[in-house]
Amino acid sequence: MTRLIDMNPSFNDSSKGTPSHCDTTPLNGIRVLAALNGLELFGHERENLQVLESLASMGAEVLLGVNALDDGGDVGRKARQDGVEVFQLPFGNQWSWQWLRQYPLSVFEKANQVIRCSSRFRQAIRDFKPTHIHLGSPLAYSFLAPALWIWNGPLIYRIGDYPPVDSWFNLPIWRSAMKRATRIIPISDFITRSIGEVGRGAFERKIIRIYGTQPSLEMCLPGDPFTIGFVGRLTENKGVFLLLETFGTLVESIPTATLEFVGSGPAEELLKRKVMEMRLDDRVRFHGYLQNPREAMRNWSFQVVPSIWNEALGMVVLEAKALGKPVIVFPRGGLPEMVRHRVDGYVCRDSTTEALLEALQWMIAQGAKLSTMGIEARSDIKTRFGEDGFREQWASVYLQSRSAVND
Repeated sequence: MTRLIDMNPSFNDSSKGTPSHCDTTPLNGIRVLAALNGLELFGHERENLQVLESLASMGAEVLLGVNALDDGGDVGRKARQDGVEVFQLPFGNQWSWQWLRQYPLSVFEKANQVIRCSSRFRQAIRDFKPTHIHLGSPLAYSFLAPALWIWNGPLIYRIGDYPPVDSWFNLPIWRSAMKRATRIIPISDFITRSIGEVGRGAFERKIIRIYGTQPSLEMCLPGDPFTIGFVGRLTENKGVFLLLETFGTLVESIPTATLEFVGSGPAEELLKRKVMEMRLDDRVRFHGYLQNPREAMRNWSFQVVPSIWNEALGMVVLEAKALGKPVIVFPRGGLPEMVRHRVDGYVCRDSTTEALLEALQWMIAQGAKLSTMGIEARSDIKTRFGEDGFREQWASVYLQSRSAVND
């Protein structure tokens, strides 16, 4: 159990030894060793890179271990672009009981990967001499666990996914990571509740919820009133087929409506075939993967996030709101936390085509009022997801976790 300490210090009380609010380097002396195993820039990777960049901007020294494949891929390239120093870690792929049953000798390969990865990380600990270690996934933890259990300093764990309750094989890894963590930082209230439910209250005193920081605000003119957008990985659990089916019904009454997809994924080819079958090829456009989705988003009237699984947060919602675009979401996971119903977006009554059609029709009917909703969206980004609050919360986590005591 971890002693609970106040995570809301006064940044103006010099008698407590905490830098004043105007101090731009409150983390001088903090050395953060981090690890990200992913190669592509999905929400988890972007969010953790954003945290590391903020820590560095406040005076912390940051060293990031990235996947040795392709020198970290897009993650490594983005980190270096942000001025974060990186080194390579020989991460393996996902753990799978089915795979191990089919290929039992692969357990030796996995063991070798764990030994090599932990050994390299242990060397980084000796050379870099971190005051803290920062992780964000059970997979990264699994390959670094031996080194982490030898090192006795604070481990900050940024959790952005629901616990792997459907895998008896991976759930113990998750529990071990939660037990080892000094501070657990969920990205939404939904993830906070899920940790409590799965952990049965064992990790409650370690938890501090910190939303993702705001994307950069940008003035954006209202888009085409009948252009609807989607950003994300093109998979079934993101609701892309449900969205297309609903859009097909919508164009029967609003034939000028258009739908644009930004992203790629395993469902892309099937989705395109369905567009052709529905004879919607003149109403639906695929942009593919874009490094900067805002290029397409600027022309949209609003965005739809119809995930049929429990999204942890929904960074695409924040990106849209920062552009002044209202957002329709399903009531799944942390998505409803991101939207104020009929103020800066719309929370569907359930996750069905009928509920989504109601939302689409309601949004389009707002016409010029969508601009007002866009203003409200940008205002909410400033109020709830502002950079200053984000930085202060993370500074508090790192400054005060040095005095945390694990029993």
